[in-house]
Amino acid sequence: MIQLFITWILLLNQLVVPDQSRQDDSGIQIDSIYFLTRNFPHDSLQKKSILNQFKSLSVNDHFIGSNWLCFRLTNPTSEPQSIVLEIESSVYFDLLELYRNDKGSLVSLGITGDPIHHSLRPMKEHGLLFPVTLPPNSTGAYFLHAMSPMEYKLPITIRSKQAFDKAHAANNLLYVFYYGFIVFVFLFSVFLSAIFKLERIYLFYALYLLGLLFLFLHVNGFGYEFLWPDWPEFDRRIPYIGFISSMIFLVRFTEQFLGPGQLKKWEQKVFTLFFYVFCVSLVLSQFIFLDLFFKKVYLFVFVSFLNAIFFIITLIIAFRIYRSGFKPALFYITAFLFLFSSFVFYTIRSMTSIQGWLSLHIVQLGNFVEVMILTLGLAYWFKTIQDDKQKQLEVLSQKQKEMANEKDRIVQDLHDSLGSRLSTISLSLQRVITDTKNESLVPIHEMTNKSMNDLRDSIWALNKESISMEELEQRINSLFWQYRKMNYPISLEMKVIGDIHSIQLTSDAGIQLFRIVQEAVQNSIKHSQAKNLVVTLIQEINFLKLVVNDNGLGFQWPPVSMDDHFGLGHMKKRAEQLGAAFMLYSEPGQGTRISIVVPLTEH
Repeated sequence: MIQLFITWILLLNQLVVPDQSRQDDSGIQIDSIYFLTRNFPHDSLQKKSILNQFKSLSVNDHFIGSNWLCFRLTNPTSEPQSIVLEIESSVYFDLLELYRNDKGSLVSLGITGDPIHHSLRPMKEHGLLFPVTLPPNSTGAYFLHAMSPMEYKLPITIRSKQAFDKAHAANNLLYVFYYGFIVFVFLFSVFLSAIFKLERIYLFYALYLLGLLFLFLHVNGFGYEFLWPDWPEFDRRIPYIGFISSMIFLVRFTEQFLGPGQLKKWEQKVFTLFFYVFCVSLVLSQFIFLDLFFKKVYLFVFVSFLNAIFFIITLIIAFRIYRSGFKPALFYITAFLFLFSSFVFYTIRSMTSIQGWLSLHIVQLGNFVEVMILTLGLAYWFKTIQDDKQKQLEVLSQKQKEMANEKDRIVQDLHDSLGSRLSTISLSLQRVITDTKNESLVPIHEMTNKSMNDLRDSIWALNKESISMEELEQRINSLFWQYRKMNYPISLEMKVIGDIHSIQLTSDAGIQLFRIVQEAVQNSIKHSQAKNLVVTLIQEINFLKLVVNDNGLGFQWPPVSMDDHFGLGHMKKRAEQLGAAFMLYSEPGQGTRISIVVPLTEH
């Protein structure tokens, strides 16, 4: 969020002219400040007609466009003084060039400004600085040429070279602490992203911090001064790449932070739109060096206006989500408002020429506190999400317990009522058939017995949370034994390939596989006239394969009509319910082969 309004504020205005310039104990003084709001070549400024146009500068005067500032520097001491002239609030100046009046002609002391790369500036540090050496007991006239598309005021700070170096070293220590904090949070976010593979929010946050890090390494001149002094083109592109990249990942971070079950559809579309707009902006940022007008349009549209709109919308969404009960959104709002306050102070500083350490570093401090609050908010976000997941698990566990109790009750009722009644009906039919020798009742008796067997199989499956392959194998062998008692002219065989006994199936999967085998055996006995039927259970890597193969008459597959193949349709549906693949091969005279491939998951 560090980019919020940063260019918008500056493009609207205003850089400040103090009524008195700062000075240190070197004794150097700046006085007799005059300004001219017209653009003349520097070699024409010695003409009396032009010098007469300079006006005395007051605190209320503003500049815009191309301007000249004239002032005198006095060294009242008996020693030569090396000083640094600093333009403190001049961000996004197109050009600043300092001239010294040397016996009637102006001599350039260097050129600086936003488009001028560090390597071409009078001093290596990022600020707009000019080194000046004043002879003892001397007064010199200096002309500063300033060009900017904005309305601005111009505070000038004078420091001895020694005082500047001391302040510069102190600032670097502050930057090391600040960058160290950002790098620590960045690495910690990457670490969390690696641990919690499904939580992309940590990765987005880390990449957002990385973009900020590169941006401020450029803004403070730290990168060019210490890290990549030999890569001037890289340093020149860093502020735009870092700025827009941080915005791209901030969009994704915000969407993840505010998003878990909270965002409405139109809000999700807004975040998606901003994401693609900033991606386009990142591409366009590589062309802003070609044309000054395009650069100004780009800065206004993409860097200021769109960022302001994004943060206003985000703040509204975050406030709505907080009111709906999602407390982590308060951290996002607080971080945003704190950073906004730092920019308000920065604006007041620019308008009133407030000087000092705090005003100089207010943006970095605002960003520091913002990152700290967002990091705490992210920790609280994680705790909130984990607490919600734990509550969901507890609710799910309670529902599973209630379902288990209900299942036990249903099993008990099936066994005590329906099972008992079917058993009574079977015995009564058997007695009637024996006493009356009424063969018409035999099919009914057989159907009753089959219903009893199916009921026992269902009760067997319902009584278990999981079914081992050994139990399934035993159940299939028990089915074969029942068919053998009926003296069907078919040989039933069971084969096992691999260590299937280590496999556990859910009770639903176990009963579905058993029903498929049951249906396949029954179809083979009734329709295929097969002499042999083999059921094979095969263990493969991450799969369990069930194969039913007979040597019967076979049939044409796929058939013209499924009217006579309801059993096959039922087997296919059972396989699909398991998430298994159902495959069938059959040709007339070639028998039938049914394969069910069940994917295995860890239990």
